[in-house]
Amino acid sequence: MEKRWKYFLSVFGLSLFVDQSTKYWAIHILKDGSIPLIRGILELRLRHNVGSAFGVVLLGRTAIFLLTIVLSVVFVIWITRVRREQAPFFVGIALYLAGAWGNLLDRLRWGHVIDFIEPSFWATFNLGDVMIVGGVGLLLSKFIFRSREV
Repeated sequence: MEKRWKYFLSVFGLSLFVDQSTKYWAIHILKDGSIPLIRGILELRLRHNVGSAFGVVLLGRTAIFLLTIVLSVVFVIWITRVRREQAPFFVGIALYLAGAWGNLLDRLRWGHVIDFIEPSFWATFNLGDVMIVGGVGLLLSKFIFRSREV
């Protein structure tokens, strides 16, 4: 197996497992109340997010499903066509897709996304959301730094 697929599949599989495991934990442990981590700033609290981003309904369930499928196909094709990329490129795609598929699995299973990390200054989120943002950040940084090298 090529190195790029090892990076991608390892990060994707581990990240999806971590996302789903922490949501399973949140469903069972946080159902009776929250756990303050930094009083007044950060706590773990179970939330059921029916929206598409930050609890706001931007896209319907079918649109989210189709968008996830289309982006997955585009990213897999992209991985197969690139020849000289570094690990952060494959890790970025894997993180993004693991987070997107983790949230999609929630929507298919529960009808909503399980969120449980609640800062007082931001919307409640989960580790899949962190993976999406981290993956996009890695991909953007790749293009920003590449454009500076030219």
